[in-house]
Formats: sequence, structure tokens, C-alpha cells
Amino acid sequence: MQDLIALVLSYIYGVVRFRWPGMLAAWVICLVGWFFVLGMPDEYQASARVYVDTQSTLRPLLSGIAVNVDVTQRVAFMTRSLLSRPNLEKIARMTDMDLQVKTPEAMEKLLDRLAGNISIETARGQQLYTIAYDDSDPQLAKRVVQSLLNIFVESTLGASRKDTDTAQQFLEQQIREYEQRLIAGEERLKDFQRKHVGMMPGQGGGYYSRMEGLGAELEKARLYMRELEMRRGELERQIEGEEPTFGFAQATTPGRKRARVEADKVSELSPIDQRIQAMLLRKDELLLNFTEKHPDVVAIERTIQELEKQKLEDLGVDTEAVEGAPNTEVPPDDFGMIFGSPQGSSAAETNPIYQQLRITLGETDAELASVRVRVQDYEARIKELQSMVDTLPQIEAEMKRLNRNYEVNKKQYDALVARLESARISQEADESSDNVKFKIIDPPRVPLEPTGPPRLIFLVTVLVAAAVAGLAVALLLALTRPVFDSTRSVEAATGLPVLGTVAMVPAPGQVFRKRVSLLLYLTALAALLSAFAGVLALEVFDVDVASKISEVKERFL
Repeated sequence: MQDLIALVLSYIYGVVRFRWPGMLAAWVICLVGWFFVLGMPDEYQASARVYVDTQSTLRPLLSGIAVNVDVTQRVAFMTRSLLSRPNLEKIARMTDMDLQVKTPEAMEKLLDRLAGNISIETARGQQLYTIAYDDSDPQLAKRVVQSLLNIFVESTLGASRKDTDTAQQFLEQQIREYEQRLIAGEERLKDFQRKHVGMMPGQGGGYYSRMEGLGAELEKARLYMRELEMRRGELERQIEGEEPTFGFAQATTPGRKRARVEADKVSELSPIDQRIQAMLLRKDELLLNFTEKHPDVVAIERTIQELEKQKLEDLGVDTEAVEGAPNTEVPPDDFGMIFGSPQGSSAAETNPIYQQLRITLGETDAELASVRVRVQDYEARIKELQSMVDTLPQIEAEMKRLNRNYEVNKKQYDALVARLESARISQEADESSDNVKFKIIDPPRVPLEPTGPPRLIFLVTVLVAAAVAGLAVALLLALTRPVFDSTRSVEAATGLPVLGTVAMVPAPGQVFRKRVSLLLYLTALAALLSAFAGVLALEVFDVDVASKISEVKERFL
């Protein structure tokens, strides 16, 4: 602690030794600084306050229909970008400040000065903005604030319209591109379908689904065919065990015997006609829903032809002669003898169970023929699909790819059209109502008294800086030109003990000179403080020192 105190005392002693250089430095700094501060021109601060109302009754109504733009963030962004370089250049042109500069360097300095003197403040949690500008010319400051206010309003409103127009142009361009893609996709689909007609996957699915469906239908038809075959066998067995007639008397004469034979012929041939009639009825029912090329209709027609052929064979008619001569007729005597001739009218009654079994057998034969045709058709279609096992899956895969690309483009196209409509509605809403309303609370104005610079603060700052600079100069000289001011410093420097000291007794003249020097120093210090008081008085009483200094500069420079 004693060493620290000794060090501080040594520094103080050194500053006292070089007090005059320190005083000189303080005087120089004060004179230069006060001259500069008093020569600073008056500054006038022009300001304006504007309230930005971003609340609109139309925006909630258009929620989900139009584009919801955050107006608050847009206004905040425009506030932060208000002091951008293009806006500063625009302000310089609007206030004719650019006419005073001749070089690019001077223009850069002008823009920097504008950016430094402009201030934009906002109230916390409110849309109330204060725009201010400081300048020595009050009218120029007012024009700058007015220009800033105009740019702020125009840029905020114009940014919304510009963003909407840009968005609409982009959407329209994208819609045109996707429309061309859709047209190209439709052309590819059309060419592909035309090239592979008849091999496209239908509503039943793809290749394997169709194969599985046809296999199931084929098994179902085969099962039904086996059921019909079993039914037909059972009917034949029942017919063989059933008597065709009943109630006959014993034949006593050859005529009766012949009548019984003819009756047996009638009972055997009549079911054929009934089967033909049943097939015709079935054919008429099918033609109500299908065409003549339907497999069931074709099968019934084939069965009818076979029954007619069988009927002619049973009658003893040469079928080849009938086919060669369609108009050949069977002799009337034979037909009269067979169908209702007087000789056969005495035959016994026909067995109704036998007749019903013959009819059911005919219907079963017709149904069996139809099912056989269906089975053959299913087998042919399955064979056809199996022959194209390497082709159809590739065609279906290519078809799915084309459809997928088309659906993706179609989905994007529809989404872009919907967004374009939303953008148009948003633009119409912006044009029909004021989403952003600017209310000028305080128009641009300039106070009568200057608002700056704060010369009192600057004058005090210069005085304090001068005092610190004077002490620093004296201390620096003391450190560069050290002396021993105590025995402790001698011991510290030499490392030897000090055995004794010799006191210096000043002469009378030296004491007088020291006193005079101290008096002069105090006088210089008092003069400095008096000068400071005078400078403060000039500032307090608002003496226009700046204009006088300017006149002096113009006179001598």
C-alpha cells in the first residue's frame, strides 16, 4: 500500500513539475474547441407524425377466398427500407439538394449526411411513426420531411399493388406453361390409345385383374355346365323309366295296332316341337336385352336348327335334299298321318309326366349349349390374354405413367387457376377498399427556435477534454524526464541503502520565483475558467457567434 501511495505521489510531483506545458495544452485545446463549437451553425429539426391504420372490415370477410397479406409486416419493412440508397437519391432530387453537388464523391457525402440526420421512430405496440430531419436550413428540413412522408405512403401502397401484379403475372405464366403440358399430355394419351386400341385396361382393372376375373368366371361357368350335365343325365334316366302313354286297350285288329304305332310316333316327336317352342320363347326374351350376336342367342339358334334337323330325320325326310331344295315339302299324307290324322285320333292319351320331363330336358339342353358357348368364349379370351402376357402389362404400365403425369399436371393447373382467382380477388379488394389508411397526426413543421447543436454540453466537454489532455501532457513529460523525489525511489533504482539525505535550503530569490510562478499558474487557470464562463454567457444569451465567425472566415479566406 505504501508503495502505491509513493507511486501516486511521484506522479503528482511529476505533473506539478511540468504544469506549464499541461496548462498550455489545455489552453490550446479549449480555444480551438470553443471556437469550433461556437462556429457550429444552428440546426432545426423538422418532424411529422403519421398513424398507419391496418385494420379493415373487408379482410375478415375474404378470409379463405382472397390472399391474406400481413399489412403490418409490410409497413414495418417499408419503414426499415425507407432510408435505402434509392430513396435517399429520390429525396435529394425532390428537395433539389442534388443541384449543389458536382462530383460523385460529393453526392455520396450528401447521401450519408441525409441518412445520418434522418430519424424514424415508432411507438411501442402502436402504428404511430415519427419522421424527423435536422438541418441548418429550416425550410429545407421541412421539405425533406415532407418528401420522406410522401415516399413512405406511396411505397407502402405501391408495394401492395406491385406485389399483386407480379404474383398475377407469374401465375399467368405458370398457367400457360401447364396448359401446354396438358395439351401435350392429352396428345400423347390420344396417340397411345389409338396405337393400342383394344388393349387398354378397362374398368375391371389391369391385366392380372382381368385374368383373375376371367378365370373366376370360367370356373363358375364350368361348374354350372357340370350341374346342367348332371341334371340332363338325371332327366334322361327318369324319361327311360317313364311310359309315354297310358290307358290303352288290347289291340284286336291290325288297324288298332297301326294306330298305337302312330300314337307312339306322335308321343315321341311332340316334345321336339315343344322344345323348339321353348327355345323360341327363350330367344325372344334374350333379344329384349341383347343382340343376335350374343353368345346365348347364337347357342339357342344353333340348338333350334339341330332340333329341326332331328325332327326331319325322325319323319324320314332326307335332310340333304331339304337343304338342297328349301321349298320341298313333306307329303301331306305323312303329315296328316302323323299330326292329328283321323287314323291317329284314336290313340291313347299322352302321359303328362313324360311330356313335362321331355320339356325340361329340352330346356336343359338349350341352357347347356348356351353355357358351353360361354365356357368356350371365356377360354378363348383367357388364351388371348395369356398370349399377350409380355405385351399387355407393359402397355398398362405405360398407360398408368401417362395418366399419372397428366393427373399431376392437371392438379397443378387447377391449383394455379384457383390461386390466380384469389390474387385477382385480392387486387380488387385492395382497389375497392383502403386496407392501409394513413392519418397525418402532425404535418411537417419546423420550430421557431433551433433545436441544436447542444453547445453547452459541447463547451463543457471541451473544457473537460482540455483538462484531461493537460494532465496527460504533464504526466507524459514527467515519465520521459524522471527525477528522484524521495529516498525510496533512489533505493529502488540503485538497490543500495540510503545512509542519509542533505536538505536544500532555497535562497530568498528562489522562493520569490516559486511564488511568482505559482501565482502566474493560478492566474492562467483563472483566466481559462473566466474564458469558459464568457463562452457560456455567449451561448446562454444567444449571441450569434457563428455568423460572425463565418464572416471572419469569408473575409480572411
